[in-house]
Amino acid sequence: MIDFSELPKDGRPFEQFGRELLLICGVRPHWTGQGPDQGRDIVAKETLIGPIAEANRTWFVQCTMPSM
Repeated sequence: MIDFSELPKDGRPFEQFGRELLLICGVRPHWTGQGPDQGRDIVAKETLIGPIAEANRTWFVQCTMPSM
């Protein structure tokens, strides 16, 4: 079980946790940095490979700390 209360309140370690989960899922995440990112913490690129062609998807991820 994950104890989110151990993470600092600034949210950055939680965003890093989200990034690591996306990496495990085979997606290419990029942290957008701090600043006016319109609520997007991570931009992730996914390539879907089908029998005929490849398709690319872009995911915009907002990481929000769970309330305790």
